[in-house]
Amino acid sequence: MSNAELLSKNILQTKGMIDMFLKDFSDADMLFRPAKTANHAIWQMGHLANSVRGMVTTCDPSVAFKFEDDTRFGKSKASIDDPAFSPAKRNCSVDSMGRWTLRRHG
Repeated sequence: MSNAELLSKNILQTKGMIDMFLKDFSDADMLFRPAKTANHAIWQMGHLANSVRGMVTTCDPSVAFKFEDDTRFGKSKASIDDPAFSPAKRNCSVDSMGRWTLRRHG
């Protein structure tokens, strides 16, 4: 098993936990900040997607992702609370290889 396959497997194993944790979240909940300096859940998910993409492609550049590094989820954008800036919860998913999909609209 390659390093990229191992990372994908581990990501999929945590998918159930993430799904369970977020299943009752509304789009408004996804943008809620539990503290003034905390990041909201949708930014955390997008940042995680970027991080996973970076780790996997570093291990194996041949692994294809459906998205490029999404600049909406970099540190400089963490303070943005505008719902139009972030994808709705229904537009965030993990495919069978553990790759995140973040559609912009839908």
